[in-house]
Amino acid sequence: LGGDFYILPSSVHELILISVSSKMCVTDMLRMVEDVNRNTVTKEDFLSNNVYYYSCSTGVVSLVKADSDLTHYEDFQM
Repeated sequence: LGGDFYILPSSVHELILISVSSKMCVTDMLRMVEDVNRNTVTKEDFLSNNVYYYSCSTGVVSLVKADSDLTHYEDFQM
């Protein structure tokens, strides 16, 4: 991907990576993950309704949270 990207868990078997340069709205990503999980993923294959952010410069993966119109990140250790 050549830079920072978002990680969207699709199930325990797969995930989707979206480059930050795609300019896709984080709120839309969160809705997409929740919608796919609700309508497509079985309970056994469910992984997470969260979206994560990977910073290429720091090597840190962060949890993306949407609060109203604001989005912030919470770092966590891998």
